[in-house]
Amino acid sequence: QAAGAYWDLGMNGEGGGAADRFDLNRSAVNFVTVLNNGNMGIGNAGPASKLHVMGKLNLHQSGGGGGENRFEGLEGATTANGRAQFVMSSAYSDLVIASSQVNDNHGSTLSFVTYNPSNSGDYRKFVINQGNWGNRRYFLDFGYADAGGRTNPHANINGTDQVMTLDGINKRVGIGGVMSPSFTLDVNGKMRARRGGYTMGNANEGQIEIGNAGSGDCFISFHREGAYGAQFGLASDNWFSTYGWSAGGGYTPIRMGSAQVNGDLTVTGTINGYIPNNGSGDWQIASNSGSTSYSTASLELRETNFGGGGQTPPHLGFHWGGVVASNIAIEADGTIAIRDNPGTGYEKFKCATIRTSGITETSDARLKKEVQPIANALATVLRLRGVNYKWKTNEELKSEKISYQTNDDVNPKGEMGFIAQEVEEILPELVNTDKEGFKSMEYSKMVALLVEAYKDLHKEHEQLQGQYGKQQQQIDVLFGQVQMLMQQTPVNGAASIHSTITK
Repeated sequence: QAAGAYWDLGMNGEGGGAADRFDLNRSAVNFVTVLNNGNMGIGNAGPASKLHVMGKLNLHQSGGGGGENRFEGLEGATTANGRAQFVMSSAYSDLVIASSQVNDNHGSTLSFVTYNPSNSGDYRKFVINQGNWGNRRYFLDFGYADAGGRTNPHANINGTDQVMTLDGINKRVGIGGVMSPSFTLDVNGKMRARRGGYTMGNANEGQIEIGNAGSGDCFISFHREGAYGAQFGLASDNWFSTYGWSAGGGYTPIRMGSAQVNGDLTVTGTINGYIPNNGSGDWQIASNSGSTSYSTASLELRETNFGGGGQTPPHLGFHWGGVVASNIAIEADGTIAIRDNPGTGYEKFKCATIRTSGITETSDARLKKEVQPIANALATVLRLRGVNYKWKTNEELKSEKISYQTNDDVNPKGEMGFIAQEVEEILPELVNTDKEGFKSMEYSKMVALLVEAYKDLHKEHEQLQGQYGKQQQQIDVLFGQVQMLMQQTPVNGAASIHSTITK
């Protein structure tokens, strides 16, 4: 005992009863207590567990290697905030929670719990779980349940209460009950990125929201290292927009590799500005803004050097099965051509209706050679058979295993024309056969044949008229001769002759 302070060290109840204990006290303040059930208290006279500490607990390295100074950036043990603190302070501080058991679901856990001050059984628990040696040994799970009574922390690790899962092997993150993420970020539910103060409470909100509390633009941005990239989103004028800027200023190309629209696609207004060529030979889709205007247009297909003397015409290609099927192109003379695979000629329309105010076909004499008149045109026309018919429906063609699609815009009253196979036997130059063996006719060329047939018929008509004129002259001569005879013959004889001529 010194200066009013004293130490007490002793054992109580040596008889082995329930009160058996070992105490170390100073000035009536308990420092260490060991109960007969093996519970040890530090600063606690009634320990409720094997080690029950009242106050802060420090694990501090002593000696060289760094970390010699104990970390003191914490509130004191006697603070009114009542903090339980466990501090590890050293050059390298490690907290290791390890378990060893074959279990496909659960393993070592770290729990964060809040409980009702007046009822310790009413609590909420947030659990971090390292999967045990089993199927989930490379997963780290974060689970939470807003319900007390789950004494086993593993009960908070399930598909319902799962908040987040980390897949260590595949480097993936699952959120919202995704316990086995299939992607780098696998989210079950909506995602939102917004500036503070923005809210969207209507039923039309999307599954992914990019929000802005102000009235300015709301964009997603993409950047390359050392340069500005591009962004797209909702502009302040409420139009969906795309912008691209290079590090030196100006527009960068914004290109679309492929796109699919399920339903109608409507474009309203014009495209402002133009998209420069990317240097790899691709063509552009642009308006006339900011360039040499050949004619006013809202949308154009252009070659790269649209302001100069380009050599290759821009074209719109259609592809199927890895093969260039056909394309629509503007030729060097300004005409529009429909072409199929290079070198195989022009693709023909099949069973389609074309409505136009006029069609003109190339027919310049300077482009033709070996010009010969059509022979026997009338005889040829007389061999042709014109027919009335109706197109088979696509269902009928399918039932007959004919791989062809007819035009849906057919005349319900029927059609009039020829049979290509019959015409081919008489006029093979008017019939074409495609790669699948289906035949088509160039009806416009029939006009030349009909003109020559009409001329043949007209010639025959003139010849017949000439013969008729000669015969009429002969009749007139004979009739004059008869009249002279009648004048020279007695009355009874003339009457007989007149009766004979009349009959």
